[in-house]
Amino acid sequence: MSSRNVLVPMFNHSPWGGLHENIWYAARGMKAYGWNVTVACRPGPLVDKLTAEQIDVHVIEDWDDRDGDVEALSQREWEVIHSHTGRSRVLGRAVRSATGARLVNTFHGYHVSRDRVHDWAGVASALIGVSRSHARMIEDADRVDPTKVYTIPNGVRDELFDQPMRSLDDKLADGPGQILVASRLGPDKTALLECVDKVTDALVEHDREWVIRIAGDGDISEQVRDFIGVQAAKSPRLRFEMTGWVESEEIPVLMRDAVLTVASGRGAMQSLAVGTPTVAFGSQGVYGLQRGQNLRIGLWGNFGGHPLGDMAVSDVTADTAATLAKKSTYGFVQTKGRAAASSFLRQSDVDRALDAVYRL
Repeated sequence: MSSRNVLVPMFNHSPWGGLHENIWYAARGMKAYGWNVTVACRPGPLVDKLTAEQIDVHVIEDWDDRDGDVEALSQREWEVIHSHTGRSRVLGRAVRSATGARLVNTFHGYHVSRDRVHDWAGVASALIGVSRSHARMIEDADRVDPTKVYTIPNGVRDELFDQPMRSLDDKLADGPGQILVASRLGPDKTALLECVDKVTDALVEHDREWVIRIAGDGDISEQVRDFIGVQAAKSPRLRFEMTGWVESEEIPVLMRDAVLTVASGRGAMQSLAVGTPTVAFGSQGVYGLQRGQNLRIGLWGNFGGHPLGDMAVSDVTADTAATLAKKSTYGFVQTKGRAAASSFLRQSDVDRALDAVYRL
């Protein structure tokens, strides 16, 4: 008889980020589908959020000395082990070896070679890429059965798509225009500096004040502080704020009020969902303002998570200037971005797909 028990190992150095949100929403979704989810993770905000949702948590204090955790988790009956990258995948495989559970692994970034998927793909029941480019990358690895590979993106809460979009006039009616940079400030996110530089080149041509709010924290925060000092010298009409970490529930609220968002991965998806024009970037470079071909590339590569290769994105400064120049253009970018995100990224659709993979 099926145990309906799912173990989700998750390791990340950062206290919060897109991966944490992915785990949180997926765990909630699978609980709603009747799965008994246990997340194995470090102490931190994710533990608090999962506990508040009455989702079981196994806290691993030291991921470098996890033998005791593997032994404890191996005493339980699991139907599915859904691991992610790096250390979480190593732990998942160890528990799978002891229990015989079905192994599902999700790839969020450009790390198939580093994770040596060709060495262990044979024991996996399913390999998930968070975008079409990531799924193709998995399929192209040696000794991977392509019939085991699925594309299941990060999801965006359905209710974000249902909120009325704010027009450009509405956003500019009361005080300075708001630009939101929403990102973990890690070494893999330095492309945000190029994005902000190009966006502000467009902003200084407008006779109004702008506030560029950077919501996030991390190892490159001091580098970002130095950078915005240089940026602020472009014009007295530019003002920068570094807010540090912001509660994840508040980020879509800030995005909806912003004239423009600069974000990667899941952040870019949320911005599109609330109807705010979005400049996407990620560990693999700048994906540009998400409209037209840039938007197709964003959906293909998880909004910055896959190398562009010979694909070209249009200039951020020119696209920002064109989008802000006319209310009709701004509204068009809003509508097209939200429609594309709604078609592919609704959390309810993502949950349905993940439940189906668990059942295979």
